[in-house]
Amino acid sequence: MYLNQSFEEILSLLIALFILFLISVLISIIFLKIKNETEKGIFKKALIPNFIFFSISNVLYQIAIEKGINISVFSPNENSEIFTIIICLSLVLIIISFSEICISKLIFKSKLKKNYYILLCLLNTLTYTLIFFSFYPKSYVDKNILSYNRYIFKPNKTELKLFDNSIVKIDNACSSEDFYKISKPNSYFIFRIPIKQIGTNRMLYSFEILDNSLNESFGESENCKDISISKLDNEVKVVFKQKNPDPNIGWKKPIITDTIIFKKIKTENRKPGYYGDTNCDCIQK
Repeated sequence: MYLNQSFEEILSLLIALFILFLISVLISIIFLKIKNETEKGIFKKALIPNFIFFSISNVLYQIAIEKGINISVFSPNENSEIFTIIICLSLVLIIISFSEICISKLIFKSKLKKNYYILLCLLNTLTYTLIFFSFYPKSYVDKNILSYNRYIFKPNKTELKLFDNSIVKIDNACSSEDFYKISKPNSYFIFRIPIKQIGTNRMLYSFEILDNSLNESFGESENCKDISISKLDNEVKVVFKQKNPDPNIGWKKPIITDTIIFKKIKTENRKPGYYGDTNCDCIQK
């Protein structure tokens, strides 16, 4: 089960698998002794089948980490996600358990009893059940949010020229407003501006929203500028600042070269969830 987990979470799951492996081996030894198995080979019969099951489980988990295979919970109602995950884990459990039994039969030449195979399948099921309840991923969705509005803003300028004659292109910006089960206002909004720079240094310019009390940079990536603002109006005015070309002044006194007016052109009401938006979550295709 993998969901972009941190190193600590990955390590915790691997430790849990190792502990459950030891417990399964111990239970297998006790079972074989109770069933009057000969003393010779009990440890091998207990160790090898469990080792096969946990080894395959660990390999699949490492592949999930390497390939970025995720279990993601995005819906306000997690029933569908839980149902899908249970089916997937059940299929994996059946396939690995079947592989474990087949390989064990080849190794021991069918010397293991049927009731021991049943025990192994039961231990496997208990292992996956414990893993499921202990490491089930947290939902990405705030259950208190009923829906949200996604607003699209069109700029009156799409190309901005820098002092070095390079071009910065911008596209439709966006923001969103959450609506809660218990009525409460949004404490702030994130205004996102998609950026495409052509032959320029990102450190030569910046954006600043006018007439807004927060006006804090929330985040920035290669193709996006996020600004935290206190309110959303039908028009959002943004000034484009450039680094002063005088090396003795630089960002001490930046120069405002453009004012961009973003006008709201679209409102889209959405249920909470993941929509797979790309390109700064704004550009419409």
